[in-house]
Amino acid sequence: MHPSSFLFTCALMAAAASTQALTAGTVTTTADSGGGSLRAVLAAATNGETITFDPALNGATITLTSGELAISGLQVSIDASALSNGIKISGNNTSRIFSIVSGSNVTLSHLELFNGRSESNTGGGISALQSQLNLTNTTLRNCFSQFDGGALWANGVTGLVDRCSFVGNDAEGFGGGIYLIGTPPFTIQNSVVAGNRSPLGGGIATFAASPAIINCTIQGNSGVGIQLEFSGAPTLRNTILWANRSGDGTIASQQIRNGASSSGVPNVDFCLVEGVAGTSSNLDGTVPTNNPNFIAPATPVDSSTPPSAVADVRVFAGSPILNVGNNGSNSAPLDRAGKIRIQDTTIDLGAFEGGYVTFALLHPALSPTGDDNENGLSNFLEYATGIDPTAPDDSSVRPQISTSGGFRFLTTSRRSNAADTVAIWQTSSSLLSNTWQEMLPGVNYTLDSLSNPTPSRQQVVMKLLDTDPRRFYRQKFTGAN
Repeated sequence: MHPSSFLFTCALMAAAASTQALTAGTVTTTADSGGGSLRAVLAAATNGETITFDPALNGATITLTSGELAISGLQVSIDASALSNGIKISGNNTSRIFSIVSGSNVTLSHLELFNGRSESNTGGGISALQSQLNLTNTTLRNCFSQFDGGALWANGVTGLVDRCSFVGNDAEGFGGGIYLIGTPPFTIQNSVVAGNRSPLGGGIATFAASPAIINCTIQGNSGVGIQLEFSGAPTLRNTILWANRSGDGTIASQQIRNGASSSGVPNVDFCLVEGVAGTSSNLDGTVPTNNPNFIAPATPVDSSTPPSAVADVRVFAGSPILNVGNNGSNSAPLDRAGKIRIQDTTIDLGAFEGGYVTFALLHPALSPTGDDNENGLSNFLEYATGIDPTAPDDSSVRPQISTSGGFRFLTTSRRSNAADTVAIWQTSSSLLSNTWQEMLPGVNYTLDSLSNPTPSRQQVVMKLLDTDPRRFYRQKFTGAN
């Protein structure tokens, strides 16, 4: 952990102040029920409505105390993407979190769903029946079903799961992470399924379902990675199946297991499957078979060990899964971390694009607090912005404010491949220590552009929305990522 006091500060002089008005469909409280609660706003929602959250709730937790949130025959989006830290929703270990039925069309974005529990039914986190379900940048963790689908149970559901994580979930039947049944098209892409547990399909179980599984990392699940039943025949591209284990803790054959009823044959290409040589059936032979070199993988568990939501399946620089995928298999622009897909000429395998580094790995002889190029900036600060702290000073990567078309823009840089640091942008009107607040999209700025001048440096341009007479901004780096 590096000190969190490394920061840049710059000032902006502007004109009049502005306020943000709340709109219909906005959640304003973390209470389980009553005015402004998610439950009340959802109950009042009409078809096509998007439910958003007051900026004051950034990173807050809504704990359900009166049962699941039910959606029936409704087209609705629940979107916390305007909040940098999203919204957490807890089932309080007493109820499922979402029940979606009767031809609903539901989109969930930038949420963290945890501690959902279904003691006498399926789907500990989400149960979806005969509907359409889209999950974007959402995590389901520590959910439990006494039957099938520890995190997600989907029956006859058309769906898209993009940039999501299913970690540390548990089912006593099929599908510790995900359970799919039925023939509608379902795609899981740029997502992580790790550390889940079930006797049959710790990661994913498919019953007559043939989902497309693209650029996913399925790792460290107990009860094998993917369980096939009946005619289930998923298509896997650019995906890693690694260190998934049978219930007794031994390696699962091919990480994909055919159940007693299975007649489906998976279509596997450009994937890394532990224990399977690249020349085996349904594999191109273009993918290496050695360890992907995860940063902190989920530890495979046996049937008696609780699942774990602790996993970091990004890979270190130099991993064999880099630049060996099929570009045509994935049209999504971003990976699980929000990084631009295809950093070099060829897409990587798994949920994350690019190899990661640490300060100690790149600069083992340097002190984080030192200043080897004597430009007044610490070695760690320069590393965190994506440049070499031993190279001559490069002022172009420092935060800059510019004006164009009557708008003001803040341009900053951050290291895009750091496993040990994260950038935080803050703003203040007075510079007093207790006035600095995290900048929120839609409140303080909108994202104007995102680019990668080098493989290790990402440039961010923000269109500033604050218009008070005096405003300061700073870029802060912490040692957690």
